[in-house]
Amino acid sequence: MIKVSVCIPSYNSEKYIKQAIQSVFLQNYKDYEIVIVDDGSCDSTQQIIENYANNDKRITFHKNEVNLGIVGNFNKCLEFCRGEFVKFLLADDVFLSPDCLGRFVDVLESHPDVSLVSSGRKLIDSNSRGIGEAVCYEEGLYSPGSEIIKDCLLYLKNRIGEPTSVLFRKELLSRGFDENYEQLLDLEMWFYLLEKGDFFYIKDCLVGFRVHPEQATQKNKQNLTYLNDFCLLLNDYCHKKYIKFSKIKKKIGLLKHFDKIYKLYKNGKLKFHDMKTLIEGYMPFAVFLFLRPFYKISKNIIRIKYLR
Repeated sequence: MIKVSVCIPSYNSEKYIKQAIQSVFLQNYKDYEIVIVDDGSCDSTQQIIENYANNDKRITFHKNEVNLGIVGNFNKCLEFCRGEFVKFLLADDVFLSPDCLGRFVDVLESHPDVSLVSSGRKLIDSNSRGIGEAVCYEEGLYSPGSEIIKDCLLYLKNRIGEPTSVLFRKELLSRGFDENYEQLLDLEMWFYLLEKGDFFYIKDCLVGFRVHPEQATQKNKQNLTYLNDFCLLLNDYCHKKYIKFSKIKKKIGLLKHFDKIYKLYKNGKLKFHDMKTLIEGYMPFAVFLFLRPFYKISKNIIRIKYLR
């Protein structure tokens, strides 16, 4: 069996796809395949990939007959990969270190209880220049998966990393990415995997996460998809027994998120109707307005209780 499937979902990625593929070729660890699934690109992405695939048998290339969107394309990658471990690499990202794959694999092979491993990432711009670092756990971490899920829900942040940042065991998958999510599909999948094992975090920045205007993340922030996804995530996971959040804490989590939505409206970044619709999907708007002053007064005290 192939050890690692490097999955590259692509769509109109002609500017970056070469760098992504080349960064895999530069890895010291060689027991891998590259699975590339293109979601109907209308630029030269497909031609670039075909040129690579025709000259390297490690590359398997599939073209979707119709555009499936991000979630559908990610799941197609999972269908075609044959490796024991799965390593996503978004088409506009890169593996920074030649030891990237090897270090990820070492963690899973030496820690059988770990279901998901992630690392720090360097933020790069459209010209591959470094613009910062994103390291969630600066001292590294080895933790029960349920604690990381609680950590993310507490801060309403992805404290694990983007798809390029993680490696996981394919045998743990009994489903693909949840199609109900558009922006936080990766975080929801990490939660699903962390229900099955421990989490290991490598503090070093082994991958490069590209930040540019054309990426799906930036577009989803503009159309507010991520706001709805956080509500959905809270609704799907706060009731889990291992979370052990009281009804009050669950309500506080929603209020914290709704307060962010309300501030976007106050700052002119969100229309009143859109703000109200987002909140009313989970709580009557009048109830939110009634509870918001109490949340603002007590949030610092509540935060201390959360962290105990």
